[in-house]
Amino acid sequence: ARWGDRPLLPLYRSVDLHAWEFVSYVSSGNEGDGYMWECPDLFRLDGRDVLLYSPQGMPAHGYERLNKFHTGYRVGQIDSQWQFNGGPFIELDNGHDFYAAQTLVAADGRRLVWAWLDMWESPTPTATHHWRGMLGLPRELELRDDRLCGHPARELTALRNASLPGTPWWSEAGTQWLTDVHGDLLEIHVHLDLLDCTEGHLGVALRCSSDGKEQTLLYYDASLKRLILDRDQSGTHVSGQRSVAINPQQDRLELRVFLDRSSIEVFDQNGSFSFSSRLYPQTDSLGVKLIANGTGGRVCIANAWELSSGCLQVNH
Repeated sequence: ARWGDRPLLPLYRSVDLHAWEFVSYVSSGNEGDGYMWECPDLFRLDGRDVLLYSPQGMPAHGYERLNKFHTGYRVGQIDSQWQFNGGPFIELDNGHDFYAAQTLVAADGRRLVWAWLDMWESPTPTATHHWRGMLGLPRELELRDDRLCGHPARELTALRNASLPGTPWWSEAGTQWLTDVHGDLLEIHVHLDLLDCTEGHLGVALRCSSDGKEQTLLYYDASLKRLILDRDQSGTHVSGQRSVAINPQQDRLELRVFLDRSSIEVFDQNGSFSFSSRLYPQTDSLGVKLIANGTGGRVCIANAWELSSGCLQVNH
């Protein structure tokens, strides 16, 4: 909600879900907090209150909040007057397309979150085929040191089909095409050994075309100490980089990468960050390459699977 250009989060209650009574404004914004907050979700997790919402109009800050609109959260407490007091706004995902996230509780008590992998006013070439947008993968949330950590829901392993061979460590300068791992419906576990990686890039290229014109890059930049998702060559209508800082003391990264036909979702094995972005390469851009250029470091594919569709077939 908003009042003029001041964002607000009103709270209502009801005993029958038909008649609603206004209770309070749980939270409101100040300068720099945007002009409107939408899609709020207030829930309790591990003894703390979490306020998840999607602000519009927040300015970019360094490498953060580079999308037009955002989804993030604050961790704190609700007081007896239904006022939320909490920490700073933290983005829930670091990719190009992640918005309007909402949670629910599974039967076993896990807090799960889904988000719209799109963005208001983003290019959507799929509109020519009479559809627009998609939901991202469900994620399990946990709270660690007042930060939300997300892991792919464990049920997603049911989508795995044929296991594909992994690769040995690669450290030679240049790129290595993989003959056994390719496609547009994949789960790939990428391991990066950052020990002695002092310059250059180390990572993988996905959805690669044979002529080299299309590829989506996921790599560690040793000079910046950041993991970067680069979609400047990811197909029609999309471009730009998104990144997260990597602790200089960290000597290894283990990533779970999910490719769908028009998306990529990357998860840190420890749940500390994720990237969600849309891609629109040609349908025959299916290659996977290892990338190593610079000094030190190694990359490998530890595990990989072809994935089946998650769509349900309904017989009428």
